[in-house]
Amino acid sequence: MKYYSKSPEEWKKEDESKGVKERIDYLRKRAWLFLIINILIVFVAVIMVRYYVSLAPEKGRVGPLNVIIRMKDPDAIYTLGEPITASISVQNTSKRSTGFSLGEFQLVILDSDGTVKYSFSRKVDYEGELKGFEVIPIFNLTDWDLLSDLEPGKYTLKVSMKVNGVLVTMARSFSVVEHYDIVVEGMKDFYFLGEIPLYVIGVENGNLKETKIKITEASVRLEDAEGRKVEERKFTVNEEYDLPEKGATKVMEFSPRIKFDRLGEYKMTVTFHTDKGVLQAVRTFSVISKSMLSIKDVRVLIESPLYVKPGEKFTVKIFLYNDSQDNRFILVDSGSFFIEGKGKITGEKVEGLRVRLGRNEKVKVFEKSVALKEAGEYKITALFKTKKGDLYKELSLKVAGVGGEGK
Repeated sequence: MKYYSKSPEEWKKEDESKGVKERIDYLRKRAWLFLIINILIVFVAVIMVRYYVSLAPEKGRVGPLNVIIRMKDPDAIYTLGEPITASISVQNTSKRSTGFSLGEFQLVILDSDGTVKYSFSRKVDYEGELKGFEVIPIFNLTDWDLLSDLEPGKYTLKVSMKVNGVLVTMARSFSVVEHYDIVVEGMKDFYFLGEIPLYVIGVENGNLKETKIKITEASVRLEDAEGRKVEERKFTVNEEYDLPEKGATKVMEFSPRIKFDRLGEYKMTVTFHTDKGVLQAVRTFSVISKSMLSIKDVRVLIESPLYVKPGEKFTVKIFLYNDSQDNRFILVDSGSFFIEGKGKITGEKVEGLRVRLGRNEKVKVFEKSVALKEAGEYKITALFKTKKGDLYKELSLKVAGVGGEGK
């Protein structure tokens, strides 16, 4: 039997190869160990950061309570002369009821230079309870001021208030822009079969200064409910018009008269091609027979606070509401609402109003902001006399306590 052995050089190479392999295995194990340690360190750091962040209130949030600022739309773009709408509310984001307290409310509007253009402050000392996911309104800017005199530019609305003893501050950006609008005056919600509508078409100047606008083409298109063209009138204009000061309307020479000889729902689109761009206005209306007039399942709604402080400005809104699943057409001979205390104090009237109500739809007829200086019991009444009978509603209002301040 023969035995074979490696030479010293071969044994040396084999020992060196084993040493390298052991070194590589050691380095791999060490790298994995460091990786695990680093992952643990990052994990612990994230947990600590989340813990300490949770100790402070999020922006606009205190525990389950969330302060919400709502404006016109996601972009919050208002046209020149349009009232700035801003409502502040508190929402319970939990499914469980929770107690809350409010205090020291302030709202400020700043321009792009940081100059204060409007401010409102009110002392609040209120405690209550919010049910699961309930939202309650805190402040509505239009109830206090119809802020419509801001010049074109970018603005910031800032709100600060104490929620459960914690001062919450939030901000929302918005813009005011110049504009031109097509105005169609005199259009009604519905017309009777065979009636020829009387309306006026004009261009409204939404800019600060007098200006000019050149109209090259104009059209009036009438479509039925399925979008089919019923009639279309086109005009070649090529005229330049002087538009007077902001808010004024320049009446155009064309307002085509179209006789409505078919029942149904219609859409009228007015289009101007101008040197300022394409302007468009859309109006919808119905054509009915007199037998379709009805107030069945229609009622009056009054939206108003039940309790206000002396001198506190608040808004009363009067609606007609359709409880049925069918359209309702109402011809109002006269309508009115009043706030009564010791005699009739304030209110509004309307005559010859046509109201179209879709299924489960409400239409606002009156809106008025008022401030009652004297404490006492008041009553809000609304009455509509129609061709098919009367619609009536009343609501009690109490004025007591001490009011807030705004400027």
